[in-house]
Amino acid sequence: MQSDTWSLIYAYGETDPEMEDPFYHGRDNRGVKSVNLLDPQIGDIPDEPGVKEWELRNDIIIPPIHTTYWCSVFKAPPVDVKHHIIGYQPWVTEGNEEYVHHFVVTTCTENEDETAGFEQFLEEYPQGSSCFDANMNSLISNCQSVLMAWAVGGVGENYPEQTGFPLKAASEGATYYLLHHVMLLGYEQLP
Repeated sequence: MQSDTWSLIYAYGETDPEMEDPFYHGRDNRGVKSVNLLDPQIGDIPDEPGVKEWELRNDIIIPPIHTTYWCSVFKAPPVDVKHHIIGYQPWVTEGNEEYVHHFVVTTCTENEDETAGFEQFLEEYPQGSSCFDANMNSLISNCQSVLMAWAVGGVGENYPEQTGFPLKAASEGATYYLLHHVMLLGYEQLP
């Protein structure tokens, strides 16, 4: 066994089996879950004065539908010297773990017109909006370079020493786009 993500297939019945004949588990008492059975370590983020934390968070109320793709735009934090992203870890509100499926962070390229569009979106939708909202579609075409991604079973990643992704300064027009996918099992998918 290696420290990879495994697909765990499960089924369970409502009652204990009698004799050697278990009862059929039914259509709802089964599923598949992606898990790390060996709980791999991702290493420690250095505890040094120059290391800073930048939290990208979608603070939303999960709507009562099967699948939600929620998108937010973030400006890079103000920095006066070059910084690098040296790792990331998911943060999911306690109690919501079963609903969160994945997230993707991309970097956006922008010209003056697009910068105005991002600024307007940030002003009108500070908490983000549905990724399928018309306002979002015009913005995300410029946000295609994947910076980091996480899915169920993942634990994040810390990069090896002396490596990292350059973080552009906000003054350079650095904009990042967070796509967050949540699923509510038991709700019907909308057409």
